Amino acid sequence: MGFVALALAVYIISVPLVALRWRTVLRGVTGRLAPIGSLVLATLASGFVNNMTPAARLGGEACRVITLVRLRLATMRQAAAAAAYERLMGVPAVAVIAAATLFVVGRMSFETLRPMTGAIASAVAGALRGRTLIPVLVLGAVAVGAAAAWAGPVA
Repeated sequence: MGFVALALAVYIISVPLVALRWRTVLRGVTGRLAPIGSLVLATLASGFVNNMTPAARLGGEACRVITLVRLRLATMRQAAAAAAYERLMGVPAVAVIAAATLFVVGRMSFETLRPMTGAIASAVAGALRGRTLIPVLVLGAVAVGAAAAWAGPVA
């Protein structure tokens, strides 16, 4: 029962944090500060659609976009751009988690990463210059490389 309570507490904390992240992204796209309560409702609605439809993440993102448009917090174009940007922002985090997992389970070493150091340096440099898409694509390629390293040679 303790794990259920812990999972519920983490979820309750995560919903407003996701709404705050959306607020930051939307402010960058629209130039306006959206009310946090509306964004919490949009986050909960998208989570419901994600969990209840076979469309996985796509259905929830569509729900969030439509909710933002109906609440007049963004135009369709702005809401779709914000959703795409937020999804792309998650790629580097997944790449880092995947690489860390591969290190922990012993399927990757620093020797494996040596051929990828140029790509990683390029991603960091792109991030420092404020170019978001370049680091996302490069770190995505690094994640693919890490997966290939984990799979090992084809026999």
